[in-house]
Amino acid sequence: MCPRHGIVLHNRAMLERLDDDPVRGLRGGFRPFHTLCPALLTGGSGVELAIATPGDHGQPQSLFQVMRRHFELEVDIQCAIEWPRLRHDTGREVMLESRCPLSWDAALTKAGWAVKRVDAWSRLMGGVNAIRKEGCLLMGGADPRRSCYAIAE
Repeated sequence: MCPRHGIVLHNRAMLERLDDDPVRGLRGGFRPFHTLCPALLTGGSGVELAIATPGDHGQPQSLFQVMRRHFELEVDIQCAIEWPRLRHDTGREVMLESRCPLSWDAALTKAGWAVKRVDAWSRLMGGVNAIRKEGCLLMGGADPRRSCYAIAE
C-alpha cells in the first residue's frame, strides 16, 4: 500500500495459483479466473469513488492515472477519464496516445524509454467508468475509448 495515498497497488495474478486447481490454477491454454480491476476509494465519509476498467495489463495504470488527475490535479471525474494516457506493458516501450503532448515523448526518451504512439482514443488504455460521491452529490464519468456509460442514482 502507498502510505501517503492509501492506494493498494497490486499484481492481479496474486489471486491465481500454481497448481491444478480447476478454478484458479494457472495453466497454458486457459484464461485466468478474472481480469477485472475495480476499486473503491474510501475517506472520512465512507466510499468516495467507485472506479473500474477493462484493459488487461493497463488496468491499474489507467485507474491510477485517472485517480491522480482527479484527486491531485482536481479536475472533474469525466475530464480525468478523458485525459490522454500512457501505458507500459513490457520491456523499454511506453505507449502514448497521439493526443499526449510532445513533451511527454522527450521526457520519456531522455529517461531511456522507447515511445510508441497509438490512436488518439486507444482501447489499449482501458475504458474507465467511475462514480464520484461528494457529500450528497453523485457524479458519473464514462470513457469514450469504449462503449460505456456511468449512471449514478
